[in-house]
Amino acid sequence: LPQEDTIFEYRVDLKTGQWMHWNQSIPPWKYPGDDKLEFSTLFISTLDSSRLLYLMECNAIQKRAVLLMGGSGTAKTVTIEQFLTNWAAKPENDLFTWKKSNFSSATTPG
Repeated sequence: LPQEDTIFEYRVDLKTGQWMHWNQSIPPWKYPGDDKLEFSTLFISTLDSSRLLYLMECNAIQKRAVLLMGGSGTAKTVTIEQFLTNWAAKPENDLFTWKKSNFSSATTPG
């Protein structure tokens, strides 16, 4: 491994058995293609989001729960939405469905 990186920047490619930098897992961003582009709906993959989506999938395959923690604005919600969208699109998950409920950091008990 290069000196400037840590082990956390790499994963083992399951097909080749070789170390692979997480940057190689980032899918290229594609412009949605319409004139009604909404900033709030954009999801641009990063090293961290690619790593997190991969780990969330590993946990889902094993039927393990996932809890994302972090401050406001750290992409927890959009990361989970991206995972659920990808997961539901797989043919083997044809019985899977999900529904979104909005909460806010400003929500207080009534």
